[in-house]
Amino acid sequence: MAPQLILASTSRYRAKLLDTIQIPYRAISPDYDEPPLAGESPQARSSRHAEAKAKSVATSANDLITPESIVIGSDQVAFLGSTMLGKPLTRQAAVDQLTATSGKWLAYVTAVCLYRDRKKIWQGRERFDIKFRSLTAKKINWYVDLDQPLDCAGSIKAEGLGLCLIKQMRGRDINTLYGLPIIMLMDALEDLGIAFESLL
Repeated sequence: MAPQLILASTSRYRAKLLDTIQIPYRAISPDYDEPPLAGESPQARSSRHAEAKAKSVATSANDLITPESIVIGSDQVAFLGSTMLGKPLTRQAAVDQLTATSGKWLAYVTAVCLYRDRKKIWQGRERFDIKFRSLTAKKINWYVDLDQPLDCAGSIKAEGLGLCLIKQMRGRDINTLYGLPIIMLMDALEDLGIAFESLL
């Protein structure tokens, strides 16, 4: 019997990515508040959060979790040089983030952690970079008002209208930018002996 995939997230963006490749899954909210640690790198933070999310769900008493379930934890961190950019949450914070990234490269690192039978079985990270066009205050305000990217790290929905703010991209999988590196996830499942077609 194929293992059931459990997405340790209530993110509509990550759910949409799994929906796109038609893999059946259940989404369960992790009991984890993502506390920051001083001096932590973006790579370490994303890995720590991804593992904590997966572990929270995998070790919970939820009846949907079985020993065969594969729990997927994922976390994304955006960073500009040494400065990490979180979700803006407010309009002004989104404007400030886009003003700071105008004409510059913004990096995203997204970590994935897999748990099965209450144990970590795989973990990895993927990076994707975007370079913003030179953005005027008028364009930034226009974009924020139209796209409302208040729940997106770096204040951009690159899968939609945010694409018009981008001049260049580099990376293996654009889904890394959207919050779940699908190619890396498929590689991990394959390495674990789980064929993609067996999940459908």
